Amino acid sequence: MKKEKEKDLKIAQTKIEEQEKEISRLQSLLAHSSIQQKPQQQQSSIQVVSVPTVDEQGYQSYPAEPPPQYRQAIYQQQAYQQKKIPNQIQNPTVSQVPINHTIPSHTMLNSEAMNAQLDPFSDAQSDSIPYAAQIPKSLLFKDVKVKEDTFTLSNNNDSTILFDPVVKKGIVKFQTLSLHWFRAVGIADETVKYERKEFPDARGKEKIVTYYSIGEIRHIGDYIKGNAEFYETGDCVTLELNMDSNPRTLTFFVNDEEQPDYVTNIPAAVRFFAALWLKYTAFKVIKIEALSKPTAKHGAGSRAWKYGTEWKKDK
Repeated sequence: MKKEKEKDLKIAQTKIEEQEKEISRLQSLLAHSSIQQKPQQQQSSIQVVSVPTVDEQGYQSYPAEPPPQYRQAIYQQQAYQQKKIPNQIQNPTVSQVPINHTIPSHTMLNSEAMNAQLDPFSDAQSDSIPYAAQIPKSLLFKDVKVKEDTFTLSNNNDSTILFDPVVKKGIVKFQTLSLHWFRAVGIADETVKYERKEFPDARGKEKIVTYYSIGEIRHIGDYIKGNAEFYETGDCVTLELNMDSNPRTLTFFVNDEEQPDYVTNIPAAVRFFAALWLKYTAFKVIKIEALSKPTAKHGAGSRAWKYGTEWKKDK
C-alpha cells in the first residue's frame, strides 16, 4: 500500500511538472505571436507585450518609448490584482516566509549580520551603505539573473526583491537605474517577505508603498497619477526616506528631479524593494546612501499622502 501511494504521488508530481512546462511553452508562443500579427487583424482585448532578447554583449537598442501595449498590460494587471486581493490583510506566517539567499554586493555582510551588527545610519556624513538583496533560492535560480548590481528577469514571472538593511533611522536614499522597462520600486514594512511569483501587493498593499514606472504611486485605495514615468532605458529613480522627521516621509525623484506626490507617516522600520514583471526587464542598483541632511523640499505643488489611510484620486 505504501509503495502504491508513493507511486501515485510521483505520477502526480510528474503531471504537475508537465503542466508547468506546457504553461511556460504557451506563454512563450503568445509572446512571439504578438509581433507576428498583421496590422489589419483585430487585436484581442488583452495583448501580450513582446520584449527583445538580450545578446551576450549586453542590451540591444530599445525604442525610447515602449509600445502602447506596455501601458495597457500594466493597467490590466493592476486591475486584475485589485480584483484578486481588494483588501488583503495578512501577516506572513513562518511557513510562508521563504529561505532567502543573500546576493553579495561590494563588501556587504550577510542579511542577518548586517541588520544585527551594522549601524550604517549612525555617521553624520553622507556615505554609501552596504546592501543585500533578499532573493528566495528558487527565484534566484529560475527567475532572476544577478550580475554584480544588475537584476534581470529571465521569464514572465512577477518578481519582487527586498533589500537589506532595514531602515529605522536617518535619511537614506535608494537609487536605481532602469535598464529595460523597469516595473516598480517602493518600500515595505519590515515584516513583509516575498516568495516566488509574487508582485508587490501580494503580501497586502496596506504594508507597502509602490511607485510604478508609468508614474503612479499606490498604497491603500486608488492609484495616484502625478509623478514622472521612469520606463525609459537610462532613467534614474530614487527613493529618499527621512526617518528622523516627524512625521517620517518618503519622497520620489526621477532623473534627480523631485516629484510632487510623496508619502508621510512611514512605519518605524522598512525595507526598499524593486519589482520586475516581463522577460528581460532589468534594473541596476546604483547605491543605497545615508545622507547628512534631506534633499527633499516638498515645495509648492507637492501633495502629501498619508500611509495607513485609503487614498482617493481626484475626480
